[in-house]
Amino acid sequence: LIDLPMEIAIPKDFIESEPKRLRLYQRLAAIETVDELIEFRKEEFKQRALPEPLANLLEALELKILAQQSPITAIQQTDFSVDGIKKQKIIISFSRMITPEQIGKLLERNQAWDFTPEFIKIDRDHLGLRWLNELKTVIRIFDETAGSNLAKKEEVR
Repeated sequence: LIDLPMEIAIPKDFIESEPKRLRLYQRLAAIETVDELIEFRKEEFKQRALPEPLANLLEALELKILAQQSPITAIQQTDFSVDGIKKQKIIISFSRMITPEQIGKLLERNQAWDFTPEFIKIDRDHLGLRWLNELKTVIRIFDETAGSNLAKKEEVR
């Protein structure tokens, strides 16, 4: 589940043909890897500037693909207030406990994040202006760690 506050769509004014938009949505739904997504973007949109909702759609799909390669089950944003000031937190939930190695890598990125064994809470402000890219980097920590743990298990055998 990815629930982030951004408009995601293939705008009608970018691709006017409804059948073509539906075919693009179907093709996007079939993409399983980041490499496939990159190739799709090159092939379908070449060097065209993308409207924000479409760029957001591709970013959300990349987040989904990365999350599926990890123990992440949800990425959501919640709003809260501190002393009357509205803030947002990104909450990343996991299907299994976060390992000490993963926590160490996350603390290297930002010591202000809140951790429990089942989720991370990140103040959106701490992710910066390029928050989606930072979020993708955080998600990759879990895929990389899973891969290195697998390699270590194989060496032991």
